[in-house]
Amino acid sequence: MYRYLICAVLPAAFALSAADVKIEAAEYSFGSPALPLVLRFGAADGLRYTLTLTDTFTGKTAAKQEGPVTAERLPLRLELPYGSYQAKLEVADGSGRKIAEQTRGFRVMTRSCAEYASEAEREYEFRYGVPGGCSDHTAPADSEALGRRWFRFENPNWKHTETASGVYDFTALRRAAERWRPFHVRLNSLQALYHHPAFHDPTDLPGFSRGYGRYLQAMAAAMAGTVDEHELGNEDNGANKNLYTEVGRHGSAGIRSRQPFAVTGNSGTAHIDYGWLERQGARRLFDTVDALAIHPYTNNSTCTEAASPEAFRLDEQFRRLYDLVFRYGGMKELWNTEFGWPNGAAEHERHRTNLYIRMLIFGDAAGMRMQTVYNWDRDYNTVHHAAGVALHQFARRRMGTRFVGLLRDPACDCYTAVYEGSGKAFAIQWTPGEKSFAPTIAGTYSDLFGNPVEQPQISRSVLYIDGIGGDTVRAAAAAHAGEWAERFKAKLKQFPSPRFASFTAIAPTDTAKLRNALLALSGQFHAPISNTDQAHFAFALRWYLAAARYFPAGTAECAFDPAPAEQLVRELNRDGLDLPSVRWLLRTADRIRLERDMAAGNPEYRQECAAELAVLQKAVELFCRHGERVQFAVFTNLYRKSGDKFEERLQFVPTRPTPVQFRVSSYAGKPQRVTVRPLLPAGWKGEAVTVDVPAEGEAWGELILTAPGGTGAKEISVSTEIAGKPARITTFDNLEYIPAVNVSIPLIPRDPEVLPVTFSNQEARPVSGRVKLSPAGVGGAPLALAGFRIGPNASETVKLRLAPDEFRRLAQSGYSLDARLSLDDGRKFEVAGIDVDFGIAVRIPDGFRADGDLSKWNGALPLKLNREEYARGSYGNSYSQNDLSAVTWLGWNEKNLCFAARVTDQVIHQVHTGDAMWTQDSIQLLFAADGSDRIREFIIAQTPQGAVVWDQTAKRTVAEARLFVNYRNGEFIYELALPWESLGGRCRDAVRCGSLRYAIAINDDDVLVSRRYLERFPNTVVNSRRVAAFPEITLSARGPQPVAQEAPAFQEDFAAYPDGTVPEGWLHMHSGYPTGTIRVAAGRGEHGGNALRVANEQPNKPHHFCILTDELKLELGVRYELRVRLRGNDIAGAQVGICSDAYGNQDFRYLKLPENLPEWTTLATEAKGGQTGRRRVVIRAVNRVGELLIDRIEVVRK
Repeated sequence: MYRYLICAVLPAAFALSAADVKIEAAEYSFGSPALPLVLRFGAADGLRYTLTLTDTFTGKTAAKQEGPVTAERLPLRLELPYGSYQAKLEVADGSGRKIAEQTRGFRVMTRSCAEYASEAEREYEFRYGVPGGCSDHTAPADSEALGRRWFRFENPNWKHTETASGVYDFTALRRAAERWRPFHVRLNSLQALYHHPAFHDPTDLPGFSRGYGRYLQAMAAAMAGTVDEHELGNEDNGANKNLYTEVGRHGSAGIRSRQPFAVTGNSGTAHIDYGWLERQGARRLFDTVDALAIHPYTNNSTCTEAASPEAFRLDEQFRRLYDLVFRYGGMKELWNTEFGWPNGAAEHERHRTNLYIRMLIFGDAAGMRMQTVYNWDRDYNTVHHAAGVALHQFARRRMGTRFVGLLRDPACDCYTAVYEGSGKAFAIQWTPGEKSFAPTIAGTYSDLFGNPVEQPQISRSVLYIDGIGGDTVRAAAAAHAGEWAERFKAKLKQFPSPRFASFTAIAPTDTAKLRNALLALSGQFHAPISNTDQAHFAFALRWYLAAARYFPAGTAECAFDPAPAEQLVRELNRDGLDLPSVRWLLRTADRIRLERDMAAGNPEYRQECAAELAVLQKAVELFCRHGERVQFAVFTNLYRKSGDKFEERLQFVPTRPTPVQFRVSSYAGKPQRVTVRPLLPAGWKGEAVTVDVPAEGEAWGELILTAPGGTGAKEISVSTEIAGKPARITTFDNLEYIPAVNVSIPLIPRDPEVLPVTFSNQEARPVSGRVKLSPAGVGGAPLALAGFRIGPNASETVKLRLAPDEFRRLAQSGYSLDARLSLDDGRKFEVAGIDVDFGIAVRIPDGFRADGDLSKWNGALPLKLNREEYARGSYGNSYSQNDLSAVTWLGWNEKNLCFAARVTDQVIHQVHTGDAMWTQDSIQLLFAADGSDRIREFIIAQTPQGAVVWDQTAKRTVAEARLFVNYRNGEFIYELALPWESLGGRCRDAVRCGSLRYAIAINDDDVLVSRRYLERFPNTVVNSRRVAAFPEITLSARGPQPVAQEAPAFQEDFAAYPDGTVPEGWLHMHSGYPTGTIRVAAGRGEHGGNALRVANEQPNKPHHFCILTDELKLELGVRYELRVRLRGNDIAGAQVGICSDAYGNQDFRYLKLPENLPEWTTLATEAKGGQTGRRRVVIRAVNRVGELLIDRIEVVRK
């Protein structure tokens, strides 16, 4: 029962108009569960009013009051629970006829977030408060009161403040920023590429990137002391993904040259685009960028529990980001700079209110430095609903605290998050499941808005629990420390470092040993700390900080002094150098210093913070001495000149010298003499070039690079070198090779064991030679050998039949081939990753279920969509398989046409159900009985209504079909059973006829970039539909023929080569010894087949050798074993093993061969991928060898 206090009554005597009826009150009411408001009426006799307040979260009426209109102004104070309310005021005349009404929303909230316990808490929240928001209409004062601790500040933007090329006016920008200063809201500058002025053309890559960098340089100077966090772009993982790297290099350099302590983050990725972040890191962007920024939307449409962070396993996705953080040196922040759901119907709003808080907690568990709700007061309209009240309560409760840990009880699917500040801890519990149950820990309870709860239940709405016991706090801390310990030890096992060997025996909560081990590292480094050791140190430090507060190991006095380190950073910055590790450590220490200062009344807490600061002081000193210096100010980009444009994609004709343009850009204040040195893969050629670069200017030059005829490298790098400074490496992976002879495999429509191999001569002269076809990525024995002779600019197709064992090896490689071509004129080329695709539907058992288990398709025959040509230009010049690619299969039985697909797509976005599904993430499947039949089209997608099969021809949902769709970690799984009857027309006779026509397209919508697609067969789906272009699909009686999923990395038995020859495709080098020292020997194998024979009568002599090597591709971080089956006499002068060079002298590991081995024996040794994964199997004669016979060689995973 709620009480109403009427504060004033005045007589009314005037006529009423609809405009006179008003509810007057502030939208946000803080501090007590009550809503003060004033009802205003134009005075009139005989009128009545009704005031109804509805709780927008529950949909229930919270209060109702009615009575005669007796005053022009009626103040009320309604005692209401904290929450979100819709107030409706209706006025009726004496007959009951409604003559006026007004509706307004109000939010009743706990204490304002503008009320701080101390100055230290205010500073802590300003610097390190996590909840933030995008640019919207929230006023600065409201932002602080609501708990929006930081603001993604983007207006005025680039196009407003660069008035002409190189002319800047930041007056309005400074004025806009000053509005926020009194309200302690920190600003994160967002400078999106799409905010460019019209005179900066994005198609002019050198000019556009220079314009962006110079603008940010000027902006950083103008905003120093006001804005020192910068996000370099927004959702550029779409069409801009190639353009972005160069722009990011310029932007980070421009900012760093004017703000030594700025923190920069990449353009926040639409969703969690791990592949894009990995690519930017491989291009060395994160050498100079401090944070990995993401937008972890689960969907951008209807909000339900299906879009929850638990359903999307965001905890796994967040943890995976630390693999990249480690790769980039461990000292990187994670930023969530956008997430959320649009407001919707009441049911969806309830889901949204619940999910926001759970999402923020998962971000805290992942160590997100900032988290941005998109948005508070704009199109997503969060603060004007219950979600805004819940966000305020979370921000209020989180003030002045640190995250302790997250527990999950799998028995009841209950999550418990624990936070603590100044010795006071609280917990938050919830379950994503449908069932509710009693809390699992004791305390006093309040709901997600802050209302006390007498009979608490754990549900999908979070429950706050105060007064929790120390056991709960320690359990959460132990879980968090355990996670970091496990992560650290896993990385140490993957990337061993002797300096950290002692850490492996330390228990997760043994803080004393952990602290001592960290402190002991100070004396173990006497040279620059490597990237890997820095990452190990950072992960060990994070582990220590997770445990130290809750498992203390004594106290330590430390007056942490950042001044010397700060001075060093400033001095280095003036010389164009940066110390990212020290800046990260200083920020970490500053946060803990403020935690200590907040705990003025808790000496124990302060002492434990001091112990953490003591460790950080030593860490800062260590990295000041030996941390990697990064030369940020001068760097090089490469281009291909195409007409009057400079393009990023570099094209090479193997063995032909190719001019490559370079530009050295400088943000240094002094002229520089710079050497640009190409860092090239084995076999490439290129010489360094030196240029003079003016202060804050640029210089152009040309490198002449020659790619070899072998395997096409995926990347090349250049080193920008200035005397007395560390080299700056930039890497380029947008490479294209144009071989003299291309090799492709047309679609195979019937007999899968017959390969139609098409050779295309791209030269204006005849070519001839031989080809060795091998399973992709697997060296050694060929699948087939063939000769060819092709006329000028002509093509020729040769059909090769594979034996069952060869077809099995092809299946193990994922139906992909490598072709090594040896031309008769001496040139050698490799065409790698040739897809073998089939137009064959395999026979599926009648009990087929569409359940997402793709193991049942093992041994089916795939059709792949994974090449730029299938994009038909929809991705411009920026397609990569991480954007969109798929492996698909077709099957059939008497009842259904069956389909399955594994689709790589970094973003899921589908808001439609019905005939518009094709515009977003979906698959279009088209069928016809033959070349004269009518097309039947079906669209399948995961929609807000679930997995939907839509008949685009009949405009209906195919309810009788069975579709499974699941999206997780950037991958869709589709599985479909489509009844033959649903196809209609003559397609229903496909089982009897044994074939049908088929086309497929996969659609991609990445939210920021609208529909793009892969169309497997041209002129079949997207822009035109010609049934004659549909390939014929055979309904084969052949069922899936499962194969082992893991193929050897190398497999050779020498069976394919003629007697007395060098195995084709192997590299043979000899000097001094007879040319026949290593040859194939027919009939000498273990079972009467071929063997490789090594025999040499001459002793060891200088410059005498005979060497045979073949390429081997290993996955980094995986352990392999080289296994060789051999026998022989007097064989100690031979060597068989693994190496990284053509001579067997680098990174080698050889078998220990005895003097004699009369019986066939398998010898083995460990094989690793080295630094690049590119290795070679090597067989050498370097001394006298009686006779060594090798029956087979394998390299397999251990």
